[in-house]
Parts: sequence; structure tokens; C-alpha cells
Amino acid sequence: MNVFESIILKEEEYKEDKPKFLNDLCTLLQNTRHYSGLESIEYVKSDSGEYAILSFENGAEKKADITASSEISMIRDILNQTE
Repeated sequence: MNVFESIILKEEEYKEDKPKFLNDLCTLLQNTRHYSGLESIEYVKSDSGEYAILSFENGAEKKADITASSEISMIRDILNQTE
């Protein structure tokens, strides 16, 4: 089973576990050209919302607002906000 299939099959499990979803999404994105230097995606919850912090090998960090996002919306939000 590849990473994409794994994410699809675990949809119910992810509904309550955004950090786990982001960890698996990180693995998937690392296999793309655009995100090949991605080291990790950290889930951060604060008073102002929920965020995915993407850390790259070159030391760069990018932040995406994922407040109240479903799994598919998190993917869209991360891709749109970090390109």
C-alpha cells in the first residue's frame, strides 16, 4: 500500500488527529519535486487558530492556517498557502 492509499483508508482516524494526518501528509509531499526538501509539518494550536508549520532542509519555514479545515481542505490550504 502506498502513502496515498494509506491516507485515504485512514480518513476516519484522522478526523480527531490532525497531527497524525499532517505527519502522513508530510511523507506524501516529500515524494514530490516541489516539497522534496520538506523535513516536517508541525501542528500548532493557539488562541488565534490552528496552523501547519512546514520546516525545510534549508532552514526555511512556511505557515498555513488550517483552522476548522477538513482533511481535504487542509491539503488545499497547505498547498495554496505555502507555494
